[in-house]
Amino acid sequence: MQASDLDHDFEVLNSENFVTSKSVEGKKRELLIRIPIEKGMRAQHYKCGACGRPIGMLYGKSRLCNFDKLYYCLDCHLDEEVIIPSRVIHNWDFRKHKTCTRAKELIEAVESTPLFDLKELNPKIYDHIKEVEEVQKQRIQLQILKSYLWTCKKDICEQFNQRLWPQDHLHESVHIYSLSDLVLVHAGTLLPKIKTAVQFGIDHVRKCFLCSQRGFICEVCRSGQVLHAFDTKENFQCPKCYAVFHKKCMNAQKPCPKCQRKFQQARRNTERRVSDDPK
Repeated sequence: MQASDLDHDFEVLNSENFVTSKSVEGKKRELLIRIPIEKGMRAQHYKCGACGRPIGMLYGKSRLCNFDKLYYCLDCHLDEEVIIPSRVIHNWDFRKHKTCTRAKELIEAVESTPLFDLKELNPKIYDHIKEVEEVQKQRIQLQILKSYLWTCKKDICEQFNQRLWPQDHLHESVHIYSLSDLVLVHAGTLLPKIKTAVQFGIDHVRKCFLCSQRGFICEVCRSGQVLHAFDTKENFQCPKCYAVFHKKCMNAQKPCPKCQRKFQQARRNTERRVSDDPK
């Protein structure tokens, strides 16, 4: 059996090429997001997980890789240590673990690529890790502010992105992270960076004549105050129609008046079509 026949065999990415989420699929992605179980050297037919050289028993010493839980010869496993993505995602474990050479090269090649959707892979992390929850709240504001700034002047968008660079993907999705993003979350340095971008966006919207007009009037109290969705502490946004209300006037447990109005209008249109049907 050759190394390519092993269940966890994967091809190391060329770090000189641009790595995207599409280039990290199949076994590589599975190993990055799942903590594997050791099957023992017998499952490998006593052959190195990379080069296929005989290992164990009378053949030669071996080392276990903590990334894929396969055994490797001493030439393919140099006892190098690296943070393992799957352990961060599921255990919030940022300790460095000993891995084989190709595993270390793979992790280093993808560490800055936004690959990991925390809502899909471990949604409970938001309930247990406070810093992840706080970053998520700020990223929600980022995403809302983007809808304002992207319809304003080009230089405003560029200034907004500059405050997030090289993590300018943070405003594209609320839940997707790279390994380096998660390391910065754990270190406490990503949240201040996002807050700076959020504050820049809020300041611009409030000062810009065009952006400031893109607000809502609370349909419950009709106070006349212009509301914006990014004021998440004071306002509530309907997840279906995106209308904005004061939190004191509306919440997720109350029926949204705009949604109700749209539903009633749709029902009247249906009844009208039925009554006009010649049948």
